[in-house]
Amino acid sequence: MLKFLPARGEADVRSRWALAEAIADATPDREEQSLLVAVALRESNFAPAARGDFHGGKATSFCAFQLHLPGGTRTSEGWSGEDVAADITKCTRAALRQLRGSRKACAGYPKEDRLAVYAAGTCTSEAGRRLSRDRMRLAAKVTAESESVKVSAAEAPRK
Repeated sequence: MLKFLPARGEADVRSRWALAEAIADATPDREEQSLLVAVALRESNFAPAARGDFHGGKATSFCAFQLHLPGGTRTSEGWSGEDVAADITKCTRAALRQLRGSRKACAGYPKEDRLAVYAAGTCTSEAGRRLSRDRMRLAAKVTAESESVKVSAAEAPRK
């Protein structure tokens, strides 16, 4: 992840390492891992506690993946926005479920458009399809780059 956006200090490196571990623990599928990296980069620049899309002074999107939880709604797992912003593992699991749901909901569309529900709520949203294509292109780049880079546990930041 450092290759795609330079880190801003040791704490940033540690939080990115935690995000990378959460992604690896959430799914063994390389394509899903690359999608998660691409979405986290575009949505928050890998900021695990990010909050955005403010309405009435309150955040409606939370964590590295900017999960949309307006008006105090919760994820299907029962987690609040503050829950996912505080726990990168919960954030990643909820994001993966939503990405899978979007890909399933948009299965009749071209592969590069299948994150439209995640991005904008519907498969037919032109803005959502544009964002989906961007995330899918970036995920392909992540996959290609990760094939050439292997990081050992010995290189992990010390906790």
